Amino acid sequence: MPLDPVVQRRDTLVREERGLHDMTLTSQHESEVEEDGVTPIVDPYKDYDLWVARNVIKDLMRVYPGYPWAVESDTKGHLLKISIPVLMGVCNWYVFNLKKTEATTGAVLLAAGELLERYNCSRGRFLLDDYLAARERHSALVVPSRAVPG
Repeated sequence: MPLDPVVQRRDTLVREERGLHDMTLTSQHESEVEEDGVTPIVDPYKDYDLWVARNVIKDLMRVYPGYPWAVESDTKGHLLKISIPVLMGVCNWYVFNLKKTEATTGAVLLAAGELLERYNCSRGRFLLDDYLAARERHSALVVPSRAVPG
């Protein structure tokens, strides 16, 4: 059973390019707990998972700037997950099973581009009108029963 996420750091990404916006990037970590339900279990992969997630976010922000990406790295569970929570909701992720495949930078960026295409959003920089239209039509954050478009 995980504890509530603990914020490890917050970084502000200042965007001076036309059409982009400032963002706050938050790094969090969830620890599992002992059987008593209170005592956190030390996670030997914590620092590595945070490093992986930060680097994947950097790649996503470089190629698809402006989108509010979420990345979760779980070395113990052999998973890497990416999402756009405002569109996909908090429970839907594009998941890489690292036991069966390697989540290379190219594979992650290809998956992210495919997610954007499913929502009819630009594969390049963030376009507010497209994003707002996708949110209105498809947001699983607003209506959790909505599926990721196919």
